[in-house]
Amino acid sequence: MSTKGFKASAARFVVAAALVCGLIGLTVPGVHAATWMDPYLDQMVSWGIMRGDINGNLEPERNITRAEFVSMVNRAYGYTEIGPNPYQDVATTDWFYEDICIARNVGYFSGMSNTVAAPLSPLTREQASMLIGKNMMLKEGTGETLGFNDSRQFSDWSRHMIDAVAKEGVISGYTDGSFRPQQNVTRGEVAVMLSKAIGTPIQEAGVHSLGGVYGNLTINEPGVTLKDTVVNGDLYVSGGIG
Repeated sequence: MSTKGFKASAARFVVAAALVCGLIGLTVPGVHAATWMDPYLDQMVSWGIMRGDINGNLEPERNITRAEFVSMVNRAYGYTEIGPNPYQDVATTDWFYEDICIARNVGYFSGMSNTVAAPLSPLTREQASMLIGKNMMLKEGTGETLGFNDSRQFSDWSRHMIDAVAKEGVISGYTDGSFRPQQNVTRGEVAVMLSKAIGTPIQEAGVHSLGGVYGNLTINEPGVTLKDTVVNGDLYVSGGIG
């Protein structure tokens, strides 16, 4: 069991006893282009995870930066504890200063090196897979990855996590059988990935009888009691609880 969180996996996980947890959601209005990503973008906004620009535009087709990504992950999992900043390219005046420090403190973000975070650089598909996989506490496989026809292009550090995240259904390849690990990932694609990883969040304190939950259930702050709930997926009590 990780000290950062807890994951319970089962085909049918029955929560009959009380779980004391919770999630505080922020609702931020936003607009977006009409695309296949609409349901996921709407969820990200309603859950307070994704925010638009000054005009409310979510810019789903724009490549996401590393700083934007960790800010979304921190909100999704309730991470708030700030740690030290070793990065020379992250200043206390930067909007992403706290989020980078939080992500490093939690342990899922380590930068490009010990002193370089590259916060404004675009995020690649293999980097996104690795970071989300760490937050889902997935176990990396062993042996050769055969699920995609370009698997030999995967970086050594991402190879087995890509396989694990893909098997969870969080990310998929393209119709030609490729994964394209070095291709930049867009804000809309990240919205889809995070929505699938989180599944159903608990956003208000109190007693929740959810009945059947199909997919994951994620709880990240104290204040929620679950009962009479069947989770056909994974139950996450996030490290954001502390």
